[in-house]
Amino acid sequence: MIDMKHLSFSMVRRQMNFIIQLTRAHLILRNEGSYLGFLWYMLGPILSFIILFLVFQHRLGGDISLYPLYLFLGILVWDFFNTGSMMCLRCMVSSGSIIKSLPLSRDAIVISQVFSVFVMHCVSLVVLLMICLFFNLFSPFWFFLPILLFLEYLFVLGVGFALSVFYVYFRDLDQIWSLLLRVWWFATPIFYALTETGPGSKLNMFNPMYHMIALSRSIILYQQAPEVKSFVILSLFSCVSIMIGYVIFRKLSPHLAEYL
Repeated sequence: MIDMKHLSFSMVRRQMNFIIQLTRAHLILRNEGSYLGFLWYMLGPILSFIILFLVFQHRLGGDISLYPLYLFLGILVWDFFNTGSMMCLRCMVSSGSIIKSLPLSRDAIVISQVFSVFVMHCVSLVVLLMICLFFNLFSPFWFFLPILLFLEYLFVLGVGFALSVFYVYFRDLDQIWSLLLRVWWFATPIFYALTETGPGSKLNMFNPMYHMIALSRSIILYQQAPEVKSFVILSLFSCVSIMIGYVIFRKLSPHLAEYL
């Protein structure tokens, strides 16, 4: 008689090994032939930080405590979402030959894409935390970071699931998504601060990126416990994102080979 528990555990373990191997392959290919390796991932956020800091440090950052770190952390969190979603957008099309020729788990392709970016994001945050330690900014609330990072990962993964299959059927989606990201970037307080009664404060309550960045700043920079309301809202966004994204993916992915 077949042991279903052993069989299901074996399948999960095999799936996890496959995701790990794909993630490792993404990281190796991204840095292959590069002398700087991981530093290339940091270069984009660093250049954005330098430009924005020079332009806005006096105009918008004068009244913001720890503005250089405030700005850089916002850029890092945004870059994880931006890079992760854009890589997922094209991952099914770029893996088309593999999908058509091998009976592999298609959701593992998306999961590994997001996880490879997540690994780089975590390394970037470690660098930032070391800078914070240098300036004596350690806080016991840093222990909330794993939970926050998990919620960020779930949100990006849910968006990635939906984008990866939509793009197969609608190839103009990359242009539309790039434009939407640009608008979303300016709508999110990355290089400026929101006041409770200021313009955009109520609208940003429905902006998951606002909550990701605000919670990250509270925990890492300002030695504060995460705001309960913001934490609950982000948790809801993350759960809804992963559920809807995965349902869309499971609904559309069986027919991908016909359009690749």
